[in-house]
Amino acid sequence: MSRVVEEGLSKIMIMDNVFYNPLARFNRSVGVVFIKAIGKIIGKQSLIISDAMAATGVRGIRYYLESGSIEKVYFNDMSKYAYKCILKNLSLNHMREVSIVNSFDLERYISLYKGILFDFVDVDPFGSVLPYLSPIFSNLKRREGFLAFTSTDLMTLCGINLEALKRKYGVSIIKTDFCHELAIRIILKNIFSIASYYDYVIYPLLATFENQYIRIYLRYRKSPSKIDFRNIGYIYMGERGYGYISIEDVEMLDITNVRLIGPMWLSRYIDLSFVSVMNEISSRLFEELKIGSEYKLVGRYLSKILIDDTSIPYIYRLSKVCQNIKIPQPPIRNVIDKLMSLGYKAYRSFLYPDGIRTNASLDDLIKILREIKR
Repeated sequence: MSRVVEEGLSKIMIMDNVFYNPLARFNRSVGVVFIKAIGKIIGKQSLIISDAMAATGVRGIRYYLESGSIEKVYFNDMSKYAYKCILKNLSLNHMREVSIVNSFDLERYISLYKGILFDFVDVDPFGSVLPYLSPIFSNLKRREGFLAFTSTDLMTLCGINLEALKRKYGVSIIKTDFCHELAIRIILKNIFSIASYYDYVIYPLLATFENQYIRIYLRYRKSPSKIDFRNIGYIYMGERGYGYISIEDVEMLDITNVRLIGPMWLSRYIDLSFVSVMNEISSRLFEELKIGSEYKLVGRYLSKILIDDTSIPYIYRLSKVCQNIKIPQPPIRNVIDKLMSLGYKAYRSFLYPDGIRTNASLDDLIKILREIKR
């Protein structure tokens, strides 16, 4: 059986045996805005992109129809059912002349087209992205470009099975209240490691968490001299709360009374200037495309990201802290204002409605919470 759904400007035929996730609709809208931002940033409105694990093809189709920044889309899915589905959907959306479709496993597909100068490659697997990193970075033709990765193995990344996490990702963690933040940084550490092996430096631009999957958007450049291992290190939990230290300095840390989490990506994973461009674009797309609240919602989401600062790699959840000290949770804005008035850095986390990033110690945060209560 098959049926046709409308998503954004696209019409997509959904067929048996071909995966389509309606919950990823918002995620795909963010991807459209990202593509359009690439075009604006690099001054190119004729991008060549690849939807490398395309399933129905909805992602690449929406990217083309809604961004207005793409010359050609290369689709690939190793499933023969998906291959036929993509062809039908390209016809349905009048895109056959601007598309090329293949049905290979990812490694063969990328190596087959390693001569193509893709401006952007989107890798959207089910499960972990790890098996696909080496095929991607070993076959990139461009010296610089853009990538997006999806990872859906949140149970592993959040440490439900600590041995599996250590075995697959090379990371040790402890129970925290911000496992999705850690998951983003764990994925980035692994992307960094594989990219570095092939002499690429990565520049994370945006990471999102929605509906049990994480999306990483980044820029890469072939520049081995710019690879900086200070981006990698450990978060640690001690008596005074959380801190962090780069892998190059960890030997100087007195680990007598601390617990280490890592190694993982420590630096920013949000490029605020890039996201600011995306935010402007989302407002414009909402006005231009007239497809419901699609891009208004993206704009609201990006606005939350713009008031965060991911240079602090850990988060205090106010609801949890207040529960532990048995006081009502005060308004988060009051807590941030108080922290900043005392000279601390303090930002509202876009990942959690009750999350604060701050360089204040846990003792100082608790003291402030008790003062506000009075």
